[in-house]
Amino acid sequence: MQPTQERLNKEQTRTSLERFTLNAGFRAIFDILCGGATFAFVAFASALGITNEKMGFITTTATVACILQMVAIPLGKRFTDKKRFMLSVAVCEPLFFTLAIIAVFFLPSSLRPYLIGIAVFLSAAAAHLSRPHTDEWFSSIIPAGIRGRYLGRRLQIYSASVVLSTLIAGWLIDHAIGRSNARGLSLLLIVGGISGLLSVIVLSGAFLPETSSRTVPSLNAFKTVITTPTFLRFLAFMFIFNIPFYFACPYYQVFNLQILKMPALLIAVMQTGYYLLKIIFMPVLGKIADKKNHVQILALTGILYTLFFMFFPFSSETRHWPILLAWGFVGLSDALFGITSQIMLYKSVPIIPSRQAFFAVYNLFTLIGYGIGSSLAVPFLDSIKGRSFHFGSFHLSNFHIFYAGCAVLMAATSFSVLLLKEPKKESIAPTAENAKA
Repeated sequence: MQPTQERLNKEQTRTSLERFTLNAGFRAIFDILCGGATFAFVAFASALGITNEKMGFITTTATVACILQMVAIPLGKRFTDKKRFMLSVAVCEPLFFTLAIIAVFFLPSSLRPYLIGIAVFLSAAAAHLSRPHTDEWFSSIIPAGIRGRYLGRRLQIYSASVVLSTLIAGWLIDHAIGRSNARGLSLLLIVGGISGLLSVIVLSGAFLPETSSRTVPSLNAFKTVITTPTFLRFLAFMFIFNIPFYFACPYYQVFNLQILKMPALLIAVMQTGYYLLKIIFMPVLGKIADKKNHVQILALTGILYTLFFMFFPFSSETRHWPILLAWGFVGLSDALFGITSQIMLYKSVPIIPSRQAFFAVYNLFTLIGYGIGSSLAVPFLDSIKGRSFHFGSFHLSNFHIFYAGCAVLMAATSFSVLLLKEPKKESIAPTAENAKA
């Protein structure tokens, strides 16, 4: 395991950034195959007997574990080798998931969904325990002047990996495995789990700066969090802006697979187009994010996301082009939002010890939103199940109505950009000296 350094030199920085880029490539395969809302996992869960409307509970189960990020802060200071602690905990996420996928077939059919729920919770728990520390580690090694370009390049690698694994998985599900073959689908998920293990292993070669290694996490750090106005404004923006996605994200693949009856390969092609646009335009978008006004960029993405949701109600089993078009242009919006919001996050977090507390609170608020949204979506969809409306030649099911509501909600929450101010430089935490200013 690499030793920590007071400050990384150019060669150490280059090596560390390369390792985090490799991490993104392997992590992409794990995310696209094993994520709770991916088409491979949704098909597997459906094959185990989980109904369409109840899929939201998978996201809820994962987000319940997010409270453990608060435990991660004081837990980190109990280990003298911080890097070993981070990697040891992080590796448990794909490990728990993979073992559960293997073990599920040794249980009676009635108990299998419960094992999956337990595995999702334990995997998410491991991820949340390690994430505040790995986020701080990652942010500490990226030179400020190249953040947009590096984040864009790393997202390119992530997207390329997603494209390849998505196409292969889609073809296998349609032509070799079948969407109701639980055992065959489990093999795909196991491959994803192995990739998740590799995504952690490659980080063993990255360097941990001494300034990051010697931070002393403490629950007292949260006092600084709630007295840093730049960070609080950004946190409020992110929570409000993403409200429509808290409801919508768990059901994307349910909508595609079960409502629109799209072939898995067509979904794979759609997602490939989405990621190819990211790959092609990411260098340009990264430079834009480095140079242009970040608040204005985020306002633009709000308009694009509203249009994105508006295409859902016009899609049907015989009319796939609206959803294909929606996922085409939203890739650019996701790329812009992802790079710009990450830059804004790093600028809003002060350069002080215990920065992990800021990342923990940020992740906690984001994940709580997904937990609440997916939990509320389940009874709402159940309450309008079987109801439908006709608008000209368009037939609107409960899921079409659901996504139409997300479009209206997105138009409203986009105004949350008014909470933001363009930071001029890295944030400075409130101290006894500047608190009176």
